[in-house]
Amino acid sequence: MNIVTKTVEMAQILNMQIVAEGVETNEQSQFLQQIGCYLAQGYLYSKPISQANFEDELDQLSDLE
Repeated sequence: MNIVTKTVEMAQILNMQIVAEGVETNEQSQFLQQIGCYLAQGYLYSKPISQANFEDELDQLSDLE
């Protein structure tokens, strides 16, 4: 947790965006948000999918709007 916190702090000081990878639990997601990391990817959000499936998912989301 300390390494992640310091890495996020360093990125913020350098005005860099940071993406957390491998987020698998709500607790991990909440921790990242608490320390200022708002971009993440991992199994919590989706398992890896093909580009075609990704495009289908986006189409379905845009239909909800």
